Amino acid sequence: MPLSQYLLAMEPVPPHLQHAASQEAELIDFPTLAQGNQLFSQWHNYQNRIMRSKDGQMLVTCTTEMPGVTPEMVNWWFGWHIVSSERYQLWHPQAHLFAKPKVDRSFHKQHLARYLGNVSYVNEYLGKKLCKLAIAFHTAESLGIDKLDRQGGIAICAQTASRTSHIVSGHLVHLVVPTENGSRMMSAFWLGGTRCRWPLIGRLLTPILNLSLIRRMTFPQRHGQNLLKHCSEEMHHLARILPKLYQDQAASE
Repeated sequence: MPLSQYLLAMEPVPPHLQHAASQEAELIDFPTLAQGNQLFSQWHNYQNRIMRSKDGQMLVTCTTEMPGVTPEMVNWWFGWHIVSSERYQLWHPQAHLFAKPKVDRSFHKQHLARYLGNVSYVNEYLGKKLCKLAIAFHTAESLGIDKLDRQGGIAICAQTASRTSHIVSGHLVHLVVPTENGSRMMSAFWLGGTRCRWPLIGRLLTPILNLSLIRRMTFPQRHGQNLLKHCSEEMHHLARILPKLYQDQAASE
């Protein structure tokens, strides 16, 4: 079945998210990745913000209301879209360019098995910057978080690395919980816990890359703004296309 029918024009995100993406980073203590349970249990205090800790790390959060979408649809999407650029571009037609999995697991009947433990190599724009990323999907428990799949929800968890510099510097969680008319996605991006993968010299560089000043240079305020804007755009667009896409494509698997 051709995918062109699902390639819709982007629409503006809600005004409150446009406003949030234009704000300066707030200097504030926030829950670390290992304290993810605390973050999501107090989500109303942290949502839709760009936050900077004293040690230079950054936390970017975004809430997306997804009417007509179930957590199961999102689970299916993450296993379905990573196998080709054409599918990945449906998610954000303006910014997504390329996607390829480390291993094509599309033969798996279980949606989770298609992406969990796998790596998605993607090229996408964040603002005007072209990012070539390796997104490695993990369980929440392996990232130091547990009990996120409450209320019938799912948690998409991953670490992000640059394919050009071979530096791991970000972690993300998309927690999707059911609501009365669909789902709510709570997205959190922790930036600045950097690890250099270079042989030998990596051990020497990692402490330097985690200095507060270097973290601020690596992830300036503009990066946080672009990330919040990008996340709000792609997830709102996904909510528009996913119900029909899931109905048509998942039924034929």
